[in-house]
Amino acid sequence: AVVSTQSTGEVSDEEVDGTRLIMKSLRDGGPPKEENIKYEAKPEDRVVLRLTEKADKTFDFAEVGKGDALEGLVLDQGDVYIVDTGAHCYVWIGTGASDGEKANGFSYASTYLAHSTHPFCPISVLVQETDMPCKQETIGKK
Repeated sequence: AVVSTQSTGEVSDEEVDGTRLIMKSLRDGGPPKEENIKYEAKPEDRVVLRLTEKADKTFDFAEVGKGDALEGLVLDQGDVYIVDTGAHCYVWIGTGASDGEKANGFSYASTYLAHSTHPFCPISVLVQETDMPCKQETIGKK
């Protein structure tokens, strides 16, 4: 009898280090199917956080308000805000935001979402293009 010592299967690095799931999600256009849920946005789920760079180049990241308390909130053009609707997260960059705030807004939003109940909701960056009157940049304006 002849015994073959050649393997007929192939083990890739994807199999070993767990990146198969990540690569599949990239090919499929989203997170893994068991986690690919639609988040329903409710008014009470809305949260706004503010990222402000201090003089010593450190950052303050604090909640500005949530739910109905956001009605008519005015965004300061000199900062970056994380606006979480519960179904989508926006990084709003004001015209006067510092370079540090601009560079760190997305990473703060990503870290915030990673610890939320909806870590896979999409993030979009909105850059204020002109120095517009602040009253036009309100949340929940009726």
